[in-house]
Amino acid sequence: MKFDSVFIVLGGGLNENGLLSEYALARVCYCIENTSAADAVIFSSRYSLNTPPKICKKGFPLSEAKVMSDQYCRGGGKSDNIFLENAST
Repeated sequence: MKFDSVFIVLGGGLNENGLLSEYALARVCYCIENTSAADAVIFSSRYSLNTPPKICKKGFPLSEAKVMSDQYCRGGGKSDNIFLENAST
């Protein structure tokens, strides 16, 4: 598969409610505004070392990459070309 551009979005921590930090949200919003269906987006971060991982209702750590991806899609970003990198911290 060939893409016009590839955007790599780094995590930045989640708040106590499991929502994106202001600067991580700003990165996602930048991608929403500047990507097209021909671009790929890589969301990168399992969790931030600066804060303890947030835990979901089922007892598992929340993935920052997944939270960013969900926000991107809610904002109108295309889900077809999203890649999650869940190994980095």
